[in-house]
Amino acid sequence: MNPWTQLFGVLCLIGAGYLAGYHMASSAYANTPVVTVKFVNASGKVIKSLHLDHDLGSLEEKDIANGASKIVAFYAPKETSYKIDLTFDDDNSLESGKRFVERGLNGTETIKEHEITPDFKVLN
Repeated sequence: MNPWTQLFGVLCLIGAGYLAGYHMASSAYANTPVVTVKFVNASGKVIKSLHLDHDLGSLEEKDIANGASKIVAFYAPKETSYKIDLTFDDDNSLESGKRFVERGLNGTETIKEHEITPDFKVLN
């Protein structure tokens, strides 16, 4: 067999392996079972503490300034739910209703003085 033909065959195999690995890695990342939530403080107050309780655990953020935002992510291998409880720096509190989410959702929770408004989008 011609050595150039062998070299071409080996290079084709290396290229195919690289493309297969790249495809598998990018697919695995796209299907990561995570929900991402961005909190936007539009309340006119400092949020002293914010608790997000979900089916598999909880997260806490502290001292979120007015106009600031925080992004959290949590593991969600299947449909799940979460609820938000927060306390402002004047010790008034606010809570959300239960939110139902699934992996791949990207949510924004806008926190106002008397309500928490959700907005969800599917990540591509």
